Amino acid sequence: MLVVDIGTDKVKVVFQHFFDTTDGARCTSCDIFPADKVDPLPTQMAYGKARCSLEDQYNKETGRKISLARALKDGKYDSDQRTKIWEAYWTKTTRK
Repeated sequence: MLVVDIGTDKVKVVFQHFFDTTDGARCTSCDIFPADKVDPLPTQMAYGKARCSLEDQYNKETGRKISLARALKDGKYDSDQRTKIWEAYWTKTTRK
């Protein structure tokens, strides 16, 4: 989970990895929620999903990148906001 200050708001980026119930394919989803609200059922601001073909090797990192890109497109964020979210993602996932 990432919490990112995008200027106007703070958002929480959450990834989930799961199997598709229809055919067993591996999937990764990315949900973006408002981070400031203390709500047991927060309102989803954006959603993206990556689905791995059954013939491909599953890779969590690739799934996260694809699902995050789709969530950012779904949320209609401006360039500065997208940049801040990507920078937070790369800072969190870069291995030392």
